[in-house]
Amino acid sequence: MRTAIEGRELELLQQGDRLLLKELYKKHRPAFLKWAQRQYPGFADDAPDIYQQAFTIVYFNVKAGKFTGIESTVKTYLFGIGKNLLNKKAGNKSEQPESLDAIKEVVLPTETIFDKYEATHRQVMVKSILEKVGEPCKTILTKYYFDNFTMEAIAENMGYKSAMMAKKKKCECLIKIRKALNGESTAIKREEE
Repeated sequence: MRTAIEGRELELLQQGDRLLLKELYKKHRPAFLKWAQRQYPGFADDAPDIYQQAFTIVYFNVKAGKFTGIESTVKTYLFGIGKNLLNKKAGNKSEQPESLDAIKEVVLPTETIFDKYEATHRQVMVKSILEKVGEPCKTILTKYYFDNFTMEAIAENMGYKSAMMAKKKKCECLIKIRKALNGESTAIKREEE
């Protein structure tokens, strides 16, 4: 059951509070990495990327109103998504990775028609954001988060000199998304005034 503080955090995240987003990212990262390395020792090197993926999913679910914090805390939800991502990675170690859409999230007890609508709405929002940031960000982020390409594969596919160059470009793209999201929340606030 969420506390009043957690409820306020969720409200601020939905409004696009970047400072809180950064604070929560830093707050839960060490515990997640320690837990992931203990539970999935063969994937210790992947734990930071998995954390970033899980945190991004949580953020978009909060923004879309899919995660309300009634059934669990942000930390529990984050770890549940991370666990699903790690299990998927462990299960597909020798197989071709599936898209991120195929990964099961921590699902609240009953799924209604509204939940399906929200999932579709979330997908439309993600597509819209990817369109706003344009190329090559759209391709890089799609390949990484939805098609599960490695940074090495993205570098090779897109003609970058190394995986580090591709990773740097991915980070720049995520900054663009944050700016785009912050711009939307500012525009919405102006319209409300």
